[in-house]
Amino acid sequence: MTTSRVSVGAVALCFCAATAFAASTRWELQILSGTQAPGLPAGLLLQSGGLGTPHVDSAGNIVFRSLVTGPGVTTSNDGTIFVFPATGSPFAVAREGDIAPGTGGARYLAISAPLLVNGRVAFTATLTGTGVTTANNQALFAGP
Repeated sequence: MTTSRVSVGAVALCFCAATAFAASTRWELQILSGTQAPGLPAGLLLQSGGLGTPHVDSAGNIVFRSLVTGPGVTTSNDGTIFVFPATGSPFAVAREGDIAPGTGGARYLAISAPLLVNGRVAFTATLTGTGVTTANNQALFAGP
């Protein structure tokens, strides 16, 4: 039996377990726009029309970028990368406006759509903050 997770339009992430896609395939809703963003403060919701294309690795882990909305959210901090591990709870990896690790305090200005291979997430980001210039404002992040 194979496991696949797919994006349905731009509003929901679903799960299917079957050897082939067929009318009898069982789909399970994984995430829905307008609901609480996993791993973020209460009241921050996944924005309708803001769910990005998911990437799935062979273990069934999912990563995707989404916009969030809610109290205190602006265009400077709405982009977020989420991981849905095959087992365990979903969590946020990076959010625009947060401090980017290993940068001495620079913040994510913009984050790209992530990739996921063998359980490792990778994405690029544009940075902002004290000491950041056009000469050093691009970075590649990967983990864990």
